[in-house]
Amino acid sequence: MYAYIAGTRFAFITYHGVPSENYGLLFGAGIVATNLINARLVHRFGMNRIMFAGTTIATVSGLVLAVNSYSDFGGLWGVFIPLLVFVSATGLIVANSIAGAMADYPE
Repeated sequence: MYAYIAGTRFAFITYHGVPSENYGLLFGAGIVATNLINARLVHRFGMNRIMFAGTTIATVSGLVLAVNSYSDFGGLWGVFIPLLVFVSATGLIVANSIAGAMADYPE
């Protein structure tokens, strides 16, 4: 996550030429959206299944991102889409892992 925060500004603006005023949309849109989706799905499927889905999504998109970055496949979109999916998966993983860790200490 820290690499995403530190590196995407350079990758998007300097390397791929994204206007700096659009960077914020690229940076946070997926994370906010998946946190909202998580709030709806967790009651139906439970936090363990959602975390498993999130880690699976992050793994697959991370592999696609690595291949696209190495081969420069797709240019900006070849990096942005798998990166967006990868980082968005944190909305399914982080909140549920924190809730799961705190479940043993309800007070």
